Amino acid sequence: MSPFNNHLEVAGFEKILLLKFSICVLFSVGVWVIYTQKARLSSIPNSKKALFFLLSFIILRILPFLIIYVILDFSARSDVRMFYDSALGALKLGFVYRDFETAYSPIFPYLTALPLLIWDSAKAIVLEMVLVEGIILWFTYKYYKNSLGNYYLLLYLMLPAPFVFSILGGQEDIWMWAFVLWTCFILRKNSNWLLAGLIMGLGLLTTKALLVLYLPALFIFAKKPWQFMLGLLIVGIPSLAFMYYHSELLFLSPIQQANDPRTPNIWSVLHPLTNGFVPIGPKILNWVGLVSIQALGIFFAIKSKKTSKPHYFLVFLFLIISVWLMIIQQSSLSNYAYVFLMPMVFFFGEQTNKKWLILLLLLNLFVVIQPPIWWGIGMPIFHSLSDLNSGYKVLEYITEIGVVVLLFAFLRIIIKNFKTTNNSNV
Repeated sequence: MSPFNNHLEVAGFEKILLLKFSICVLFSVGVWVIYTQKARLSSIPNSKKALFFLLSFIILRILPFLIIYVILDFSARSDVRMFYDSALGALKLGFVYRDFETAYSPIFPYLTALPLLIWDSAKAIVLEMVLVEGIILWFTYKYYKNSLGNYYLLLYLMLPAPFVFSILGGQEDIWMWAFVLWTCFILRKNSNWLLAGLIMGLGLLTTKALLVLYLPALFIFAKKPWQFMLGLLIVGIPSLAFMYYHSELLFLSPIQQANDPRTPNIWSVLHPLTNGFVPIGPKILNWVGLVSIQALGIFFAIKSKKTSKPHYFLVFLFLIISVWLMIIQQSSLSNYAYVFLMPMVFFFGEQTNKKWLILLLLLNLFVVIQPPIWWGIGMPIFHSLSDLNSGYKVLEYITEIGVVVLLFAFLRIIIKNFKTTNNSNV
């Protein structure tokens, strides 16, 4: 008997795993085809770029959505069900956290409620996520000043992980990049640090509390740090007062999720490998993660303050903290890769070669197939290698190792390219 059939608990997810693996294979072939056409894609004239973007997005996002959710009538899955429940609470004009639960920032459930006014289905939220991804991709595409923009556009759209997280998962993680990108536009145009603070404050209210992790280093780097802080306070103080008045401290509930150990991260990999000597679960690990994230960001902020342009540093800061967060935070999940794949492709893929592309495709493969395996076998935390007593558990643990090793590889690439990439492209 195959070791993959030892437990009945895994029987229900093989089809999902096979589907996602097939997507990875098919889209990886597409990526290699695009790689061979880099020169031709770079020669597309500027006058046709808007049409090129529109056709690419329709073919690689809108049509798949229509086929999967309208023609084949598949149901929305993953976190979208949670988004839908929160959105229904928002539609009833309930107050967030007090009248209905959400794991996200206070504005988020009200935004996800908007498409339900037109189409009362969780599928409408998936469509909203796809369209928002398209808007973010368009502004990233417009922001990037290089002839390789068309190549990176198709490369991103053909990557398996963004496709799965957007179309099949309806994930929202990329929204954080939207507010960072908006801030980059402002800092590149006139270095208005007050407006930068306002935008980042609005991002905190709209996306996830995780966005706060990028702020201390940006404050240290800022040419006018107190203007930046003022922008944050203008948004933050009235919002906190309003939230506290209506829900007391319930608005802190999303932060509590940091206490839940998940996979993959450095702790989930080392814990069974060391037979439990390296812990997983205690709150002290959250502080290790928080302190190391801030130390890393502040180190580069001090080091780069006199040599880097603000908007260029912000892109680098966003990438390095996002990648390190996935490695060091014990509550991290594979879908967090959706946060940084778009800016990584556009801003740190200039040194694109076959080795870089292979690493990128492997990371995409592992972050796509790890979640369905983990969920399918009951979301276990392995405490020793003896816990790996079935084929799927072994496979899941291998994918955890793969994700963490590849994240370290990309962390090295980002830090190395931070010095060598031409600032004018950003």
